[in-house]
Amino acid sequence: MQRAHGRSKIAILGGGIGSLAAAFDLTEVDPHGNLYDITIYQVGWRLGGKGAVGWTCERFPTPTFEDQQVQLEHGLHVWAGFYDNAFDLLQRCYAAHDRPPYHSYLDAFTPVNSCWVMDDETGAWEKWELDVPPNRQIPGISRLPPSSPVLWSRLLSFVTKGSQNNALRAYVGNVRGQIQLAQSAQNIEFARTARQIADGLSDYPMGIGPGQRARLRELVDFAMDNLHEEYFDSKLINAGLGLTDDMRRLAIMVNIGLALLLGMLSSKVLVKGFDSIDRWEWSQWMSGYGAWDMSLQSGLVRGFYDYVFGFDGDRRRAVAAGTSTRAFLHLLCAYKGSLFYKLNVTMGEFLFAPLYEVLVKRGVKFQFFSRVDKLHLSQDKKTIEQIDIGLQARLSDTSEPYYPLITTPDGKMKTWPDRPDYDRLDHGDQIYAKLLQDKQDLESPWNSWGIVDTIALRRDNGDFDKVILGIGLGALKSICSELCDEPTLAWGEMIANVRTCPTLATQLWVNKPATYYGWPPKNTIVTSFAEPLNTWGDNSQLIDQESWPSHSKPASLAYLVGNLLPDDQFPPPGKPDNFPVIQLQRANVQVDKWLQDELPLLWPGYQQTDLARPPYVRANVNPSDRYVQSVPGSVESRLRPDGSGVNNLYLAGDWVRVGLNAGCIEQAVLGGRAAARAITGVDMNSSYDGDRNWNDDAPLSPALAALLSNLPDLTRLALGGVGRVEARCIVDYVQATFIDQMLPPGLTLNLPKEKLEKITLPICLAFSEQRNVRPGFVPFGGINYMEFAVIFHNIYSCDTNDDYNGPFVYMPRILLNSFPPAAIGAKAYGFNKRVARISRVGDSFNIQNDEGVISARFEEASLLGKIGDFRELAIVRQILDQPVISETSEGGWISSYLDYHLDQASFQSLKGKCSIKQGGLSKTIDFVGVPGPENSEVEKGEIANRPLGFRMVTNWDLTLPMRVGEHEGLLPTPKRMHAAAITNRLMARLRGLR
Repeated sequence: MQRAHGRSKIAILGGGIGSLAAAFDLTEVDPHGNLYDITIYQVGWRLGGKGAVGWTCERFPTPTFEDQQVQLEHGLHVWAGFYDNAFDLLQRCYAAHDRPPYHSYLDAFTPVNSCWVMDDETGAWEKWELDVPPNRQIPGISRLPPSSPVLWSRLLSFVTKGSQNNALRAYVGNVRGQIQLAQSAQNIEFARTARQIADGLSDYPMGIGPGQRARLRELVDFAMDNLHEEYFDSKLINAGLGLTDDMRRLAIMVNIGLALLLGMLSSKVLVKGFDSIDRWEWSQWMSGYGAWDMSLQSGLVRGFYDYVFGFDGDRRRAVAAGTSTRAFLHLLCAYKGSLFYKLNVTMGEFLFAPLYEVLVKRGVKFQFFSRVDKLHLSQDKKTIEQIDIGLQARLSDTSEPYYPLITTPDGKMKTWPDRPDYDRLDHGDQIYAKLLQDKQDLESPWNSWGIVDTIALRRDNGDFDKVILGIGLGALKSICSELCDEPTLAWGEMIANVRTCPTLATQLWVNKPATYYGWPPKNTIVTSFAEPLNTWGDNSQLIDQESWPSHSKPASLAYLVGNLLPDDQFPPPGKPDNFPVIQLQRANVQVDKWLQDELPLLWPGYQQTDLARPPYVRANVNPSDRYVQSVPGSVESRLRPDGSGVNNLYLAGDWVRVGLNAGCIEQAVLGGRAAARAITGVDMNSSYDGDRNWNDDAPLSPALAALLSNLPDLTRLALGGVGRVEARCIVDYVQATFIDQMLPPGLTLNLPKEKLEKITLPICLAFSEQRNVRPGFVPFGGINYMEFAVIFHNIYSCDTNDDYNGPFVYMPRILLNSFPPAAIGAKAYGFNKRVARISRVGDSFNIQNDEGVISARFEEASLLGKIGDFRELAIVRQILDQPVISETSEGGWISSYLDYHLDQASFQSLKGKCSIKQGGLSKTIDFVGVPGPENSEVEKGEIANRPLGFRMVTNWDLTLPMRVGEHEGLLPTPKRMHAAAITNRLMARLRGLR
């Protein structure tokens, strides 16, 4: 049903990050609310789901926290370096926020390049530090993740390097002389499978490029020449003849890596995708491919299970092999910048509060205190017809909506209280007293206050058209009972097979710093320790925000988490019950015992008198708070965001099937973005829709394969896009080292290092108005938007063996004020396009994005002319007349040709000033006009290496992209691409399209 004024009403159920991500992407496409009328219904008073924070309040204090204002969280939150979509959401939120909490979204984090797992191989707990070197990539930049073959090849590189460690090989050689070994069957199978896969790749020319084929063939050489039986025969390691801890741990890492490599090949994961092996439990699957028991029981593997709460109710391992392998490889082989990112403040401050404020500014309505009780199907079972909402409280003043935020004690940020503002609620004092007496809150489905009314939202009454369901999976059995009972839908199977578990979280305020117990002064993350609190993060950085009496401020703050066992069956929600109170009492007993028995083994010298106050213990037993697990055989039961089986119902959260299928904030953001994409039809350039592998179940005939492999080259005859641009440009000269630092791995200036430090090179800054941009086959119309680009030239590729590897144009950053062309450019061409606020008044531009501000003022310095009238514009030909190179989602390179028709373009000399404040870069450019017609302000001999300004007005053509080095004999030379562009124009003119 469409509203008469053209807006579709969307009800978003739940206020977790999946729901918020969906709302944000909907409003990115429709920032002024012309298409969608969005309302979010949320139980209680705050947003954030399992990432929510609550600050203790002065007006309605939490018992035992009367004299302290502190932050209480659901658990420990650390972002992994591969959380592209989560970082991307935060970056775009800051770009849209009037006053974001931080200048740059990256300022909310501290990079962490190492972590510890606790190993008890010797019978006593020992520290095992895992040090992972940082790289030059930036988290959240719109690059799709590497494909399965790329991840596989990166793991191969790690294993190859580790297996050739001189000390380890010397140990193995020594032991081999003292014990007898049989030839390893796994070693033989490993080499045989590798040979078959590598030789068979020619049958799939559309699925893998020459670079990946070469990496796979490296495996064959490795398996045949370097891999010996010792890496699968545990007798060598178990012999223990002079084996050091470092060597044993390196051998374990090599052994696990080899088991994963062999398992992925033998199970055809590179072809069929990770989901094809999800019916197996991860440890059992690795064991079948040579993983030692010692490896599987090591802190390395146990730590990953702790990371994903991967145990059933009897403490048995229960993580699907495909989901685990995918997540493990992305964690270790696809991180950007650093392995982990520690939060400088809680997500309540740096993420959920800014998201709330941006969405409110964009017209999204929030209905707090709205408990979603049930979804009702229409009579034909094809749509959601009614939503039952339990109203928990009414506002005492309905003239204004409920405002949920407070200010942190340090006065710097907005955040969320740990209880609502009862002064704004009817009978607020009574609600507070009742809940305080019963030790519950409004977020509990069993609280004794309950609801004051039931509201029925009906589709036929115009209350909603579409529904996005973002509530936690644990609560859906009751809410979606009609869908579960309908045999034509798959809901019953999902609820039965996709499991959840309760978690335990504890916060310790300690009078001693972490260094007192023998740990580094900051950034400590430890896992695979004693149950039930197996994971510890040092969050001492959060204390400075809190409010403590001067004499009692603690020295450190520890967060500890783990599975809450046993997993008791929870009662049906909606009726008062003391279940959460009993669970918390039991959790407190477990924590007290653990602090006494286990914590001194992690913190040598710890005594209970070291605590600044009693621990805060949280038992996450509310149905929507339960962690969504990835148990074997469950991935096929997950429903896709657009696969509810109901016409107007879309799904968001960490329980949907989007290709990651692991419980984390990245999964939830992906689910929300995919739900928004299903509604808008706009590809948001999100990652992990699948493993993007080719299919070997139906091999292609050689003739068909040859034909298909040439199709990308035949498409050179079709234009990717056309448009008209008025660009005000600055040619500036910068140190070559500056350009080199901004190039991603695989691209180079092709200059010796000593020369990089001595020379300056020209770059182009283009402030553009793009008009009538459209696909090449569309004769008229198109979209208009503003754009800013930084353009490098004379860039070379060092990632391929092609006979042409440059020079190319490379654009490290393109900013646009319109989301659809940004998404299309990033998805189809690999361009690093981002959305920003761009405004123009006359010849002055102002650009604001998450990293800062760019402004420029231009003044005319000549009459219009052609490029030949401006001798110094020869540099423009050098910069703009080269093929453009960009990075694909698989980590390879594609090239296209952007033809500006420079001989037909109009040019004008401009002068002025440009100011750039981006991240750590602060620069002012005073540029002069290019000497030309009627421009006498600058003598031609005085402009060497001085910044120049000019205007360019022209039409442009963009060819479809071609993979660099995709086909031998069909290389993307500049002449070939230029000829294709000329052919395009000629064909268009012959058809009368221009």
